[in-house]
Amino acid sequence: MMLADILNSLYLFSDKVMFLNPPAREHAINFFQEKYSLQLPDEYVEFIKYHNGFALMGDSLYGVGQEHGQKSMDRLYHVQHQEVLNPMFPNLVPFSPDGYGNHYCFDLNTLEDGSCKIVFWQHDVDYTHEAPEVTNDSFYSWIQEVIIDWTFENYGFDGRKRG
Repeated sequence: MMLADILNSLYLFSDKVMFLNPPAREHAINFFQEKYSLQLPDEYVEFIKYHNGFALMGDSLYGVGQEHGQKSMDRLYHVQHQEVLNPMFPNLVPFSPDGYGNHYCFDLNTLEDGSCKIVFWQHDVDYTHEAPEVTNDSFYSWIQEVIIDWTFENYGFDGRKRG
């Protein structure tokens, strides 16, 4: 799956239901990676150079940079690793909340050739003896399945409920 395919699919959704942020600034990407001593997946970095986050029908992708305030990956990473009762593992980078305290995350332990597996972190699960569920093999496959396909199962590109 390629970035152009993902963008073309996202652009089919009406502006009434899809909000795409402007591109990320290179220094914001570098600042985030340096601050937390990590390497973001190339797919994510490539995507946010076009749209530094988005919202579609209640689902969202967080972007990097302080201009996003509470909805920045910077803030989300800090909170989920430092301020919660059940902190995330250091190798997980949350990028999309489900609205119930759970998050889709990059599993940086699986980073290879610029891509990594996506896991679903549940805030109320004790992961002492198990790992978070792997949901997708890559960021682009996550966008295609979770954002585009699941939305389109219930809604048209104009946001109207399907049949």
